[in-house]
Amino acid sequence: MAALVPDLITASRIEGAVRAAGGTWVRCDVVADLPDPALVDLLVVDWGYRSVDWGAGITAWRAASSTEPPVLLFGPHSDLDAHAAAKAAGLGPMRARSSFFAALPQLVSPSE
Repeated sequence: MAALVPDLITASRIEGAVRAAGGTWVRCDVVADLPDPALVDLLVVDWGYRSVDWGAGITAWRAASSTEPPVLLFGPHSDLDAHAAAKAAGLGPMRARSSFFAALPQLVSPSE
């Protein structure tokens, strides 16, 4: 798993869930630092901290691989601009932060 999550507190919560599930992950602050998309089974993105270039950058990053890893955006449920930006980038919908963290253990558990 890869995470585009600049906020360290948020990143530590994700890291804890990934490690508890026995998984591995890479945290990045910017799209340019994301690993090869062929090596990523899920990209989680803290869309509330997005930069203006993230939409196009993530789309290009995914397109660089034949597998096009799934992308899961999360952010403040009340941030209407973030929801609109996710839709405009073709990456939405954005999941509410609370919903994302409630589902995180299942999201990072290995598939049977």
